[in-house]
Amino acid sequence: MFGRNQFLGFPVFKQTDVRDAYRTWFSANWLIPKPLYGDNRVILETPSRQYRLSDIPELLHGDQREMYLRSFRYNVTADPGVSVDCWFTKKKDTTPTGYKTNVEMSSDNFYSPEGIEVEEVLGGKGDGTIDAASLSLCERWNSTRSIRYGGRCHGCLLNSPEVADFVAAPEKE
Repeated sequence: MFGRNQFLGFPVFKQTDVRDAYRTWFSANWLIPKPLYGDNRVILETPSRQYRLSDIPELLHGDQREMYLRSFRYNVTADPGVSVDCWFTKKKDTTPTGYKTNVEMSSDNFYSPEGIEVEEVLGGKGDGTIDAASLSLCERWNSTRSIRYGGRCHGCLLNSPEVADFVAAPEKE
């Protein structure tokens, strides 16, 4: 929603450029938390209001709001029915649980060319990006073939020699 540059990693991109790009990518809307598992925590605190996970549609505008609402058509918690290897960590207590801002969430501020400064509220268990409840969902699926835990950050698994060796190895029967 705000253009957090967590995945691109290049400081040459302005926050508002990242924000505007994310808002047009349907897949990026899957990263916006949803009120699943009975979780309805405060996700954003402004000077006048606390927005909970169930209030997220009120925070979004235009196409981003429509894409977010469309993502509820799919049961993202269901077993996909194909072999799954899960890799994640639940150990990092620096996972964001919400955000705070000194700006009210209006349509004008949402589209502001200056962007909105937000402060992360840290302390949730997870991988530094995604919370443990979402990450560990695959533990309940019948199609999960293996579960591997580690202490790496969300995107760090992509650079892991262990993961590369596992993916490159032929499947054992």
